[in-house]
Amino acid sequence: MCADDLFVKVVLLECDYVSQPAKSLPPEQVQEIFAIFCNLEMMAHQLGDDVERGSGELSVNSGDQYLRRTLVRIVAAHVEGYSFVLKQIVLRLRVPLQAQLSFEELSKLEEVKLDTTGQPVLDEHGSPRRRFLPLLDNFKFANAMFGRLCGSTYVVSYGPGYEALRKSMLVRDRMMHPKAIEDLNVTDTEAMDLQAAWQWHQAEMIALMKGSIEPLDERFGPLLQQGTYPAPVGGA
Repeated sequence: MCADDLFVKVVLLECDYVSQPAKSLPPEQVQEIFAIFCNLEMMAHQLGDDVERGSGELSVNSGDQYLRRTLVRIVAAHVEGYSFVLKQIVLRLRVPLQAQLSFEELSKLEEVKLDTTGQPVLDEHGSPRRRFLPLLDNFKFANAMFGRLCGSTYVVSYGPGYEALRKSMLVRDRMMHPKAIEDLNVTDTEAMDLQAAWQWHQAEMIALMKGSIEPLDERFGPLLQQGTYPAPVGGA
């Protein structure tokens, strides 16, 4: 079984779980929670398939720069999209789980600037000012918030694999803003870093999900089955 298949199975367990009938939550809220978990599953499956396909094609034509660039972009899309959906899960579950979040944390989760009272900061047109973290800062923040909310028994390890991911995202940034033709070339070392980064990312995200299912079940189960709220998590 490839890492992506296992990841999908882990997330599907959560999809099955949140589709249970709820006694204390409105049906539409349960459906929102169900939908966001399944959105994570579908995104992981689609982009994971893209990475596996791209890796397979690159193994046959290892020096093809187009395939190398494409794979860098797909991995970056996976990291960015995964981080966004994890934050959406936290936002959907924070009220039912009575998670106490600071205004700073809510600002990062909602990607909107908030003032000291927690109200959106408006621009000259009266619209909330957007707030976007750098890709890897967002990735680490999303992992930490998801793990904290779920009471995960696993903490993501940011070792050599993460360093390979960091280097790969620098390649992605370079390709997105090229200043010279050389900026579009992905070297052999960078291609190897990308493979290491992907393997690390999949292994760590699977471990995070597996470490979150049982604690989330213990906290969310009473809310779904008995109509009671679990104890608050986190501090303001």
